Amino acid sequence: MSRFWFRNIFILFFAFFHFIRGQFEPRYDPFDWIIFTKPGAITSISEGYSYIYFGTEMGGVLRYHIYANKMDFPLTMAQGLSSNRIQSVHFDFESGVLWVATDKGLDYSHMREGGWTHLKKRDIGMDMNNPVKKVGSSQRYLWIQSNNSFLKLDQNSGNFLSVMSHPDDEKINWSASSSIEDIKLEHPIDTYIMVEGWIYNSGILIDPSGRSKSISTFYSSRYGDVWMGINDGTIFKGDYHMETFYPITYGLAETNVSALNLSESGTWIAGNSNPSLGITYLNPEQNYYHLYEYEVNINMPPQKIYSLLSLKDEIWFGGELGILIYNTNRDYWRILDESKINLKGSITTMAWDSSFVWIGSNYGISRVNPVSKRAEIVGSVEGVSFESFFKNESIYDIEYIEKKIWIGTEYGLFIYDDMSESIYDFRKFGNFSILGGEENQFSEFWEIEKYKNVVYFATKQGIISYNTLTGYWNMLFRSHSIRQQRVTSMVFNDRYGFFGTNFSLLKFDFKHLFIDEYSYPIIGQINELSLEDDQLWIGSSQGLIRYLWKNE
Repeated sequence: MSRFWFRNIFILFFAFFHFIRGQFEPRYDPFDWIIFTKPGAITSISEGYSYIYFGTEMGGVLRYHIYANKMDFPLTMAQGLSSNRIQSVHFDFESGVLWVATDKGLDYSHMREGGWTHLKKRDIGMDMNNPVKKVGSSQRYLWIQSNNSFLKLDQNSGNFLSVMSHPDDEKINWSASSSIEDIKLEHPIDTYIMVEGWIYNSGILIDPSGRSKSISTFYSSRYGDVWMGINDGTIFKGDYHMETFYPITYGLAETNVSALNLSESGTWIAGNSNPSLGITYLNPEQNYYHLYEYEVNINMPPQKIYSLLSLKDEIWFGGELGILIYNTNRDYWRILDESKINLKGSITTMAWDSSFVWIGSNYGISRVNPVSKRAEIVGSVEGVSFESFFKNESIYDIEYIEKKIWIGTEYGLFIYDDMSESIYDFRKFGNFSILGGEENQFSEFWEIEKYKNVVYFATKQGIISYNTLTGYWNMLFRSHSIRQQRVTSMVFNDRYGFFGTNFSLLKFDFKHLFIDEYSYPIIGQINELSLEDDQLWIGSSQGLIRYLWKNE
């Protein structure tokens, strides 16, 4: 970890800035950071002392606890892997070492959770463009098959020993690897019952929606259970006592998480990947995932999602085609398009004022009656219609605060009072004596967030605040303190403010007045933040990230 200090944050006096950059740091416990993402195809299966390990196409190594009979947290770049794209995974019973072949090289760990050592492909006698087909081990050596050659490595260090056309060891325990040929189940496994609507017949696997799937890898465990990995990321456990296959879903429908909503019952996760595939419901405590895929759900056209709102028994998803609404009681989807919401463009923000849902896009603002599911005109303000006031203007954020609608746009901040039917420029609202005229310089109000009696605003010029009790506006820090990064999301507690940007995570300490910046590659571009006590949930271009920030 490299750290640089700056004295360039002014809050009436100096504050400090810590700059943290570089490869992910060993100062964290292995699961202080966890990445949940779309797994892709299952590429490899291996069995360890307590876990069944599943290599995935893009989601790291998934783990099933043999004795607890449940999925555990995955191994990804957050734990120290060189990449989340896994070509093969192998556990060596002789040495107790877990080996993971990625598109970057070969990783290994004696701890099997953290403490990873990385070997580049050239260090083990491989060409960078050659993939690892499978990894195995004998009593004394580690073996790697790559194309038509076999690499012989040291069992504990991975040091390259030799390359040969055929192994000179007869007893090699190979992990299950993906196959380009169709995998057919042999008798009596082909007679196992498939549950939850899946069908297997003579080598053909059909999912509950009638789509054909292929078995990418197959493994028989030492306890008699069998495991199948599917090309869509689904895992099947074949219980040899019950002679039944049980599907396991572990991972998101999207890689790029742009909207999330946390509640006691579970978490809704949506994204703006290209192409967009669906929406995920996750219960983190039970490791339960349910994917609502666009191609198999009626009234759910594929689209990128940018905002999310929970309303009683409905979840609203703002997207590029309008608003998707899911009724949790009736398990029913519907779409409100431009003709119903009277607004075009991508719905980037939504707010609920107990009567209407206010929505904003890159073309203006509207409000929707949640009962009739239709837009209702706000009315005229000083002779000009409310909607016309914001027509063709990018609406960044809308919040309902103190019985008023706060609207952040590319040109400024506006406050709508429904009682008086008036729109105020923020500069006519409250006391600006502390800012000393700086309020006239602010533009592009990207984010609005209220914590207790203080409302925070992320602008192009910096972070400012408004105290709803005293009426005073204040400056938290200026944008040059964070190198002009755009703040995309922010959350607060009594001690800290967390800010997501296009490049990093920022943590501002209100007591000591300094900023820590976390610019780890595992974070990616942050789209959304949500805070639950010691857990900071991050929706980013890398997936959904959980960070135990108090453990630092």
